[in-house]
Amino acid sequence: MNGLSNFLVESILLEAAPIDKVIVVYSGRFQPFHKGHYATYDNLVRKFGKDSVYIGTSNVTDSKKSPFNFKEKKAIMTNMFGIPSNKIANIRNPYAPEEILNKYDEDTTGLIVVVGEKDENRLSGKYFAPYKGKVTEPYLDRGYVYASPATANPISGTDVRYWLSAGSAADRKKNFTKAYPKFDDQIFKLITLKLKSLKECINEEIKINVKIGDTILMGRFKNKKVVVKTIGTDDWGMPTINGKKVATFRIPKKDNLKEMGLGGGAGVGLSLPGGYINGAPDSEDVKKNSKKLNNKRMSGYEPVKESILLEGGAYGHMAHPFDIEMGLTFGDLKQIVVRALNGDLELAREKTDGQALAISWVNGRLVAARNKSHLKDKGVGAMTIGQVADKFAGRGGLTDAYNFAMQDLSKAIAALSEPQRKKVFKDGSSFMNLEVIYPTSVNVIPYNQPLLVFHGTFDYDMAGTIIGQNQDAAKVLGGMIKQVNAHVQSKYTIQGPPMQTLPKTEHLSKLQGKYLGMISKLQSEFGLADSDGVADYHQAWWTNFVEKGAKKLDAQQKIGLIKRWAFLDKSFRIGDIKDDKIRAWAEQTDKQDQQKISKQNLMRFEEIFLGVGADVLSFMTSVLTANPAEATKQMKAKLQSTISQVKASGDPKKIAKLKLELSRMQALGGFDKIVPNEGLVFVYGGNTYKLTGAFAPLNQILGIFFDS
Repeated sequence: MNGLSNFLVESILLEAAPIDKVIVVYSGRFQPFHKGHYATYDNLVRKFGKDSVYIGTSNVTDSKKSPFNFKEKKAIMTNMFGIPSNKIANIRNPYAPEEILNKYDEDTTGLIVVVGEKDENRLSGKYFAPYKGKVTEPYLDRGYVYASPATANPISGTDVRYWLSAGSAADRKKNFTKAYPKFDDQIFKLITLKLKSLKECINEEIKINVKIGDTILMGRFKNKKVVVKTIGTDDWGMPTINGKKVATFRIPKKDNLKEMGLGGGAGVGLSLPGGYINGAPDSEDVKKNSKKLNNKRMSGYEPVKESILLEGGAYGHMAHPFDIEMGLTFGDLKQIVVRALNGDLELAREKTDGQALAISWVNGRLVAARNKSHLKDKGVGAMTIGQVADKFAGRGGLTDAYNFAMQDLSKAIAALSEPQRKKVFKDGSSFMNLEVIYPTSVNVIPYNQPLLVFHGTFDYDMAGTIIGQNQDAAKVLGGMIKQVNAHVQSKYTIQGPPMQTLPKTEHLSKLQGKYLGMISKLQSEFGLADSDGVADYHQAWWTNFVEKGAKKLDAQQKIGLIKRWAFLDKSFRIGDIKDDKIRAWAEQTDKQDQQKISKQNLMRFEEIFLGVGADVLSFMTSVLTANPAEATKQMKAKLQSTISQVKASGDPKKIAKLKLELSRMQALGGFDKIVPNEGLVFVYGGNTYKLTGAFAPLNQILGIFFDS
């Protein structure tokens, strides 16, 4: 055989065999397996095929965080979700699942391991490569990593473990269907009995320097104030606070801001496309900026009101989905739009436009709280009916609203049994938040009937610090009062949360394309993916702005300006810029343009969600307004009167503000979108959000200009 023949034969013999089988392995602890896990598995099956996808998990158990053995996990998967038993494997190493791969030809079989989006860079080195739609090498030579997208309504293992280990047997049975598609008595008993012994161990395993009731700063940029209500772990054993994974956070102190981190956690700083830039601003600036961000919500439209008695709405200020500190991604925003237009928002209820009140029952009498001193020591120092009357004396309709509310609430709650009062108020440890709606104390919406609407309770320790909450308590107390026929009192009708049935219409469903297109257009400006967040948009916008206006600045100074203008972090001093021309440009931007630009950028998101809210609300009626048609007529008349007053004033600032708010209203559909409904409150990802529609600009016009 000549040289050429030898070469051809060797080439043929050594030619790599084609990959004719791809194995996809989705591994995890699955303690226990639940709906969230199944959603990921189902997506994988749709993408790669049922025959290719395996679930891998181990037989390792312990008394701290892994009570379920392999056989028990397999029973949950097969019985509750119908996953084929031959596609569930007991493996030791999730990234080298030889127990599965040994069944297949090592030369013609490829391997894809599945991780979450946040862990897609976790596997690196020479062996693993990102999956980009094609597998070209066998598993002995190469493994591919597929980052599974986040599911539409994610739940965590921490959520499930809490749902099925806390409360009464009835509560656990009710919660079971949150985590599983059907009720199965045997599986229910298996899971709850296992978790009952685990419950005390979950929190013991977490070693973070915070406790229930502490206030910390979380969110992507560590600027969102969060009260710690629960501490736990996720499916990977990583710590969670309030059900959310936490690797780093900040603890605000009186004199400093302590940065806390878990071993190996990411540094706290500004996230740019090139990675995290460490070096957080000094503590005092962070506290000031965090306060400013929370109070102005970036737009300057709706400041948070701190007082418990005077704050509006359930639990005070509620966030819009596009508020930067909520940390939602573009994918989340799209999900909310789709659910709203298809009538599928979770726990949707009418948002009320009244005066807030926080009450409890202490030493045989009704009391109210206005500040922290009223909340501590189980409400011993809280205000009595007489003290509330003194506090609000001489304030017109507000005086009657609060005085009559305290009197009616006292009579209604006194009609309950002592065990019933203890269940809700816990001898003064819990305060019920409610809203007072009274005809002579109208904000924007004239409900034309007196109502007291419960929203839920906060639990407080002896120092008056929040340690928990219970929104179900609102429904419970309302039901108790109605059961003893005490819900209709001298002045008020008393009730629980005003739950709403959302409209399901073809007209609204057809609007999905419009609003999803608007979100995609924002993403396309800077090439942002669904996994990128609202904060990334603002950061990208200001990055582009700074690059154009200050090309000669060094990288650190550019970063300083971006942080200053995108996130109100003023640790970088403009006076430190040496170039006179650039410094002058930066000073003008800082003093004259920054706030206006930030409002304009935020309004791009606002236009989408106020539009969705306005469209949905136009197909609904208020469950609280006595005569919706008459209320709408009154609101429009009040608006017309305000417009006339502003024009007559000749004040250029007021006229400019009026034009801005009227343009916002016009973009939503004009006066036709005015309805006697402040908006919707709903739950997404464990947090409460609002959709307000035309109420937002209407409230601004009436609140600033109307002379009552």
